[in-house]
Amino acid sequence: MTRCCAIGFCCFLLLATPLSAQGPGQSNSITAKGVVKSTTVKGRSRSVTVTTTEGNEFDVAVTPRMKFEVRAKGDAGFVRPGQMLQAQGVLTNGRLFSNDVEVILLPKGRTAPPGRMEKSARSSGASVNTFDVSGPIIAAQQDTDYPDYLAVALKTIGKPTVLMLGQNFKVAVVSDDMELVKEGMPVELEAVPGPGGRPLFVRLTVALPDPLKSEDVLGVLEADAN
Repeated sequence: MTRCCAIGFCCFLLLATPLSAQGPGQSNSITAKGVVKSTTVKGRSRSVTVTTTEGNEFDVAVTPRMKFEVRAKGDAGFVRPGQMLQAQGVLTNGRLFSNDVEVILLPKGRTAPPGRMEKSARSSGASVNTFDVSGPIIAAQQDTDYPDYLAVALKTIGKPTVLMLGQNFKVAVVSDDMELVKEGMPVELEAVPGPGGRPLFVRLTVALPDPLKSEDVLGVLEADAN
């Protein structure tokens, strides 16, 4: 095993796989896959030691300057008032439709600000009526005009946005809770050249192997409890 926390960006290049779809502004970024070896939390300082698929080891400091995400599959129960949601949908007949959403778990005591709805960046094969939407959920209920859809009202700048979710829509849960990260979990690590040629880590994504249950994370919905 090679420990590369202090070795130059060239070392990272040797073990990484170039991105086919790189992040905005990160045209020279490189990614590597691996697993969590260990985590360290000391006060506000957090770090994750990653072992790549090639057997190299990196100590990654989790800072506000990098994108750190713990991702898992979730269930429809995460789509409830008070939760932060983001999605990409297609505007049809004056309504925004989607089948995939992300629910962002916020730290306790933190209130999500109003979100926004804006035109998505153009991509090959995508509808010209594709929009990105995000915001805290105000209400979620079956739509009276479209009974096969769940109408989710989001607090967005200006006026609320209603997102229509089809049957069997998919939920991805996103968190930055270090307590969810365990040894052996798969990760994807992204870096760009930093000062002195060292890798500057800009993203660390940890994939939970098992789905999260909304009842375990958020509790039972009042409607279900009655």
